Formats: sequence, structure tokens, C-alpha cells
Amino acid sequence: MTNIYQPKEAIISEIKRLTANTKHFTLRFSNSRDRENFNFDFGQFIMLSVLGFGEIPLGVSSSPDCKENFEIGVRKSGTVTSGLFKLKLGDKVGLRGPFGKGIKPNDLKYKSIALIAGGVGLVPLRSLIQYVSWHRKDFGRVSLIYGAKSRFELLYKDEHKNWQKTIDTFFTVDEDIGDWTGQVGLVTKICNPENLKYEDSIAIVCGPPVMYKSVAEKLKGLGFQDKDIYLLLERQMKCGVGKCQHCVCDGKYVCQDGPVFTYEEAKEIKGMV
Repeated sequence: MTNIYQPKEAIISEIKRLTANTKHFTLRFSNSRDRENFNFDFGQFIMLSVLGFGEIPLGVSSSPDCKENFEIGVRKSGTVTSGLFKLKLGDKVGLRGPFGKGIKPNDLKYKSIALIAGGVGLVPLRSLIQYVSWHRKDFGRVSLIYGAKSRFELLYKDEHKNWQKTIDTFFTVDEDIGDWTGQVGLVTKICNPENLKYEDSIAIVCGPPVMYKSVAEKLKGLGFQDKDIYLLLERQMKCGVGKCQHCVCDGKYVCQDGPVFTYEEAKEIKGMV
């Protein structure tokens, strides 16, 4: 029987700096069987542990098709991430999961998809962007609406041109600094009929908690149905398996009942959005 509390060992094989306080890590399980058995759906999360610092929940930023390695994007924001940022190539971390309810790749086949991300919320959506680029014929129109505080906070800038070969991308920033020539304003400002197709489409939203309700209501105004708007949520997750009670919200366990909720579900959960 698998011990859900026992971390698997993974080795850091690549580190790339994305912004001043955000890094991208490529990891590889030490054990070949662990590599073969690691499967996840979009939106599921892992629990990553750093010896001496603790454990945190993180979304996977690489496609489920990647079997030899998997990738995560991390913003430095606390004790565990500070410990992670001190590690070097070849250092080891622990990993449990994946956990939670996600979206199965086959459930997205032949649909048009609107991806709406704010800040570090782009990290888990990158997994789907990568998957779509490798299976482009299986999808309709795919649009990415992405906003950050400034051009210096935009993630994966070196990948944007490749993304634009397979999906439509629309970027915006809160502050017009550093020779920015694009759109300025919140992501809701570029959620419009020209950028998003809503017929036979679903929307997947990930970002800071403050954006979820406003984005969902904007999408509804464009014709999206509540059941077709998916929110990737996190709420003080600790154990990842529904035991510690930290993530309970109005009787729902974010780590088990989510972290993916439709807006139809989330709007009925007090305090969720």
C-alpha cells in the first residue's frame, strides 16, 4: 500500500530564474518506478518538502506527457520557498502527490479554451499550454489572457513567442514601466469578445484570490456558463490529504474537493471567492 505521507526523493536537474523573486525548477525522481508512476491531471498539486524548512503545495508547470522530468515555478514568499531558493543543481527535495481534483486531458478534447492568469497563477496553466502545443489538432481556439504587475513580473518571457505559434496570447500589466508598449490594466480589461470565443468553450482561471469573482462575472457577461468556468484555488493547504483541516471552507476541503472548482460550485461555498 502506498504511504501518502512518505515523500519520494527528487533531484534538481535545472534551475532557471524567471523574475527577481521567481524561479523555475526541473526535477527528476531518483527512483525510475516513481517516474513511471507519476501521473497527474491539470490543476492537481504536489506537496514539495525541503529538508529543514518544511513543506508547501505547488502546481506542476509541465505537461503530463513529460515522464522523465517534471517542472515547477516558485515565487519566494516564505520559509520553505526561501529554503528551496538556496538549493543548487543536484540537491534533493521530497515530493508527495499528486493530490486533489483536477481536469483530465480527455475532458478538454476538441473544446475551445480560454486561459486567464494573474501573476504566478500562470505557472500551473503553463502545463496546459505545453500540452496543447503538443496536441494542437485536438483543440479548438485556445486563448491566453495574462496579467502581471509590470513587464518585469511577466513569467516565461522567453517562451511567449513559441506559445504564439499555437495559441492566441494577450498580455497586460498594472504599471506602464520599463518601456512597456502593450496593454495596461487588469486582466478583465482584455477579457473581451475579440480575444475570447465563448461558444463551445470553457475558461480556466488561476491567480490571486481577489481576481476570481471579477473575472468570472466578466466571463459570464461574455456568454460563458457558470459550469464552464473552472477556478484553480488554493486556501491554506497544509497536509494535502484532508486531515489537518487548514483548507476547509464552508465544509469543503480545498485539497480534496478541489483545488479545481467550477464557478457554479465555488459561488455557493461561503468564503471561497
